Amino acid sequence: MTINPEQVYVGTHVELPLGSDQLVLRPAIDGGFGSGLRVAAIGAELQYRLELGNSGWRLSQGFGPGVYVARFASGFGDEQATDVSGAWTYAFGLVQEGGFFIELKGGGSRSFAIPVLRIGAGFTIRPERP
Repeated sequence: MTINPEQVYVGTHVELPLGSDQLVLRPAIDGGFGSGLRVAAIGAELQYRLELGNSGWRLSQGFGPGVYVARFASGFGDEQATDVSGAWTYAFGLVQEGGFFIELKGGGSRSFAIPVLRIGAGFTIRPERP
């Protein structure tokens, strides 16, 4: 869900460990819709994760480049306008060992039409390690 409750988003990502479980590259694709606005966000975040004791939870924080493509009603009948912009995105959240996560994602887009603050929760499916 975005901070504007009329906009909802879904997404998918891949986690690629970079030498340890603490540093992860996370390419992602998100799509949002609602209030006459459709948004596609493509990006790659570099995330660093800190263990929170023996709880099985990790504090996650990251940033990376992204591209937003927005399509929205232009105000003239059924016409649609499209905006493409680059942005830096950031993420802050909690990741559970079993795959559950909750995060706050944001970014700096030059377009005022694109929601730049999102709250998400989901599940990461990870392959078993030998």
